[in-house]
Amino acid sequence: MAIGFFLYVLPGIQEYGAAVSYRFGFLMAIVFFYLYNRQPGKRNAFIKWSFYWFYPAHLVLLLLLSTFFL
Repeated sequence: MAIGFFLYVLPGIQEYGAAVSYRFGFLMAIVFFYLYNRQPGKRNAFIKWSFYWFYPAHLVLLLLLSTFFL
């Protein structure tokens, strides 16, 4: 965590100011590392195909939102 802060966050804040607060997003990974229990997750067809469909569907949704609201 300290490496990410000193090599990624701090130089961005010094160069661009507080507008780069999105760089703190690397801290969200800590939750996933903490919850990792070295066990494989559930494996079924629904979960597999829902991930395949979610990605293009959310891109289309973002495109529609940007088209109508920007």
